[in-house]
Amino acid sequence: MKIKQLSELETRVLDLIPRGIDNPISTNDLETLSKIDKRTIYAILDRLRRYKVPVCAIRTGAKKGVYIATTDEEKKRGTEAYIKQAREMQRSVRALNTADVDNWEQGVERFSNTLNGGLI
Repeated sequence: MKIKQLSELETRVLDLIPRGIDNPISTNDLETLSKIDKRTIYAILDRLRRYKVPVCAIRTGAKKGVYIATTDEEKKRGTEAYIKQAREMQRSVRALNTADVDNWEQGVERFSNTLNGGLI
């Protein structure tokens, strides 16, 4: 396995991510503790995953955040949100690929409030 040398920022974020699914850290907390903006944190998390670090996320429930999977089951649970997101993105791509750029307005009707003389 080729060893990837992490940057200072990548190391700072990695060192804050807890091991195991039981105590995920929110991206807000990562931002506060690392003093790195959230956009950069998301980019670092993505890079760590590409470096094969099993950084997973929980996006629902009381304990939302990221963690490093310590078992295959934790890794499986942590990838569920990404699988769902990928499906949603594929649906959007299919819809865009079939959208009619000339006649799309014929397929939608704008909201109209007829109460109060049409004023909202």
